[in-house]
Amino acid sequence: MKKMILKIRLLIISIWLLFAVKKEDKKIFKPTRRLNLQFFADPADPPAGGDPQDPSPEDKKFSQDEVNKIVQDRLSRAEKKAQKELAKSMGFESVEEMQAALNKDKDKDKKQDKDKDPVDIEKLLEEKLKDERQKTFKRLVTSEVKVLANELGFADWEDALALADLSEVKEDEKGNIAGVKEALEALAKKKPHLLKQQSSNGVFGAAIPNNGGGQGTQKNLEEIKKMAQSRGVTQTQAYNPWA
Repeated sequence: MKKMILKIRLLIISIWLLFAVKKEDKKIFKPTRRLNLQFFADPADPPAGGDPQDPSPEDKKFSQDEVNKIVQDRLSRAEKKAQKELAKSMGFESVEEMQAALNKDKDKDKKQDKDKDPVDIEKLLEEKLKDERQKTFKRLVTSEVKVLANELGFADWEDALALADLSEVKEDEKGNIAGVKEALEALAKKKPHLLKQQSSNGVFGAAIPNNGGGQGTQKNLEEIKKMAQSRGVTQTQAYNPWA
């Protein structure tokens, strides 16, 4: 906002000065009386035996440097007058006060521009690459936990991922994830209830009986028969109504 106000002020000053210079320029070169064409004619021959007459003050000639000096003086006076009028119209007591206020705004804007930190493209790129590497590492660790949690007998690999201390997990020189198995084993010892139920033969889950086909069934029946005979129980023939 301050920069815009400063630009508007400078534009007003430029327009004001241009108007004042053109106005004064017209005053300088405006003829005050008609030209005497006889002044540009060849001088008449002086009378015989007489001295040439001195040129009158009206016929005095000016060099180009003198003309330029007169013009510059008048332009300078017009410019100063325009500056004073502009300063008063903007609420300043003098031209110097107006210039000091404008210079103060310029210095303040330059300081603000200088205080702004330049954009470090390399730093932004490095941060972006670091973020991508962290995301890739996290995906690899999650995949490793999912596989090893199933091998170690965890009921839910997501619980293992959430509760295991994976702060020591790192990527080795070959790009392999190391430290996941150790972290899961420590979690299994600390929270064994996260593991699946284990049977007596070391197999996780409920045991499924194996009958062994027809031979297994016959063997079981014979064992039951022997147990009954040892207890004094005799087999009876089944009742047949058609016998």
